Order: sequence, then C-alpha cells, then structure tokens
Amino acid sequence: MKENKWITYRVPGEWNKRTVQEVLKGPLLLSNRMISRLTRSRGIRLNGSMPWL
Repeated sequence: MKENKWITYRVPGEWNKRTVQEVLKGPLLLSNRMISRLTRSRGIRLNGSMPWL
C-alpha cells in the first residue's frame, strides 16, 4: 500500500461560507504557527491551488 502524504478534508455544509483559515483553526485545530509553516512551504491547497490567507 502506497503511503499518501496528503490530507483531504471535505467542508460540511454549515461551514460553506467560512474562510480557509477559519476551517483550519476550527475543526482541524491547527495553530497560527502551524498554518504559517504550511503556508510558507506551500502545503495548504484549496481545489489544487494556493489559497490567500
């Protein structure tokens, strides 16, 4: 079995109008520091492209 380094998260209906940062800090419980690290390393994608945070 091939190891996948990507995590896919499907946003539930009640979170549809939220920002990417709100989703990362809300249900995914990421800290500001982790979000910054992932953004710098191009590790956060929205529909395959880099989101503006």
